Amino acid sequence: MKLRPALIELVVADMAATLAFYRRLGLDIPAAAEVDEAWQDLTAAGYRGHLQPWDASWGMRYAVVLDPDGRPVDLFATLGSV
Repeated sequence: MKLRPALIELVVADMAATLAFYRRLGLDIPAAAEVDEAWQDLTAAGYRGHLQPWDASWGMRYAVVLDPDGRPVDLFATLGSV
């Protein structure tokens, strides 16, 4: 599991073409399945889950866990990304 503390928001006409472009530039965009893997890993390690993974209406796989101080940490990836 490789998590990245970054957020990039793009409004695009062709998601597949956009993902291919940014991945070619070296941007590692997570796959939707990685949200579930990160959630499972963190909650199995004893960290508290806040919102279980779900497919959000805005086109992302989304979940929230709490850090050791109780602060929410969003886990998300574009649906359909591979």
